[in-house]
Amino acid sequence: MPITQSTSLIFQGVSGAEASAGAIVTASPWLPLNLYAVPFNVSFGVIVHSSGQTTFRVQHTFDDVFDPDVSVRAFTHADVTAATANIDGNYAYPVRAVRIQSVSASGGSNLEFIVIQSGE
Repeated sequence: MPITQSTSLIFQGVSGAEASAGAIVTASPWLPLNLYAVPFNVSFGVIVHSSGQTTFRVQHTFDDVFDPDVSVRAFTHADVTAATANIDGNYAYPVRAVRIQSVSASGGSNLEFIVIQSGE
């Protein structure tokens, strides 16, 4: 019987460290995935709850997010590099964890990041 786990995270993307050109950059916590699920199937969706403008990306890592001695390296999902509206996507090959990163925001902005993984 397939195992399904899902997570929904509401992420406020309007605060954080200021990057170059005045862009606001913040990221959600890493959401760990079951690297050994067979088959490895992960779907995700981002719902924008906003009264302003938000630009975001979905990222993944191959690093162990639980190891305090590891500097986690993030890779951006090829289809969600600078999204501004509701979007969905998937991972068909194993990654250790995913997150959402807001790269700029103006006005009130919340991002809902939904992740579902299935497999055995």
